Amino acid sequence: MKGPAIEGARSPRIPGDVLFAVLDEQAVLLNLATGVYHGLDAVGTRIWQLLSEQNGLEGVRAAMLEEFEVQPERLERDLGVFLAEMVERGLLDGDGSTDDGV
Repeated sequence: MKGPAIEGARSPRIPGDVLFAVLDEQAVLLNLATGVYHGLDAVGTRIWQLLSEQNGLEGVRAAMLEEFEVQPERLERDLGVFLAEMVERGLLDGDGSTDDGV
């Protein structure tokens, strides 16, 4: 699955019908519209926390590069895949495309 480009992409929005709870270092998401639970590992949990803080994609990217030992190219790819999967599951609104349609 190909993820969206991060640079210049619109930030996805967490819908109001998605609940988030942290249990230890992992998170559980509940989509109230579907009644389906989703689990996140520690890295996914941190991404979700950063998104919920309204940091925008560049803020998420910068924080992740600072907090984790990861190459920027790898982070771009993995973050793109994560966001695309969350949109596909109805846990985020937005397609990650840029404002100019790219």
